[in-house]
Amino acid sequence: MREFKTFNFNKNWMQITIMIPILYVIPSGILLDKAPNFNLSEEVLNFLLIIITSLFSCLFIYSFLRIFNYTVITYDAIENRMAFPSTAISRKYWREIKHYANVTETYSGQYGVDIIKAIWFIDFNDKVCFRLTKWGSFNFKKLIEKVDKFEDKFEIELEYKNPYRTINGWKKVDYLKNQIIK
Repeated sequence: MREFKTFNFNKNWMQITIMIPILYVIPSGILLDKAPNFNLSEEVLNFLLIIITSLFSCLFIYSFLRIFNYTVITYDAIENRMAFPSTAISRKYWREIKHYANVTETYSGQYGVDIIKAIWFIDFNDKVCFRLTKWGSFNFKKLIEKVDKFEDKFEIELEYKNPYRTINGWKKVDYLKNQIIK
């Protein structure tokens, strides 16, 4: 089988990209405002501004490139790749994955509730090793059809509230507590 690609749009990295220019203003503003108190020469001040600008420019470019990525399915593995350059961000081989599950993630915060439909790939230690969200993914149904050829599906849909530790693989998936009973 040739590889199957589907394009993804990551809104988390978009939010980070928007925040970087805002965060750039803080250190550069402090440096320019407090420069007379530090007794810095103009050359040193310019050098520090160049370093700060370079650092934030690199962060901005990197985070902008992470917004757009591909999910690629091959005979051996499933992986996320950046759209440009085509670099693998994460890869899991099929032999490392026990099954996948449909999950409804509910995040409650200061500004309300955010519900995300996701697919979790769970390894043999019952930890999430790969996660795909339905939002921002094109050809998601075809992607799941291709995944069905390689992996077993956990038949019961799960529902998690604020699963930060679980989606990062720091906590095991609790199948019994988080089932959606219909």
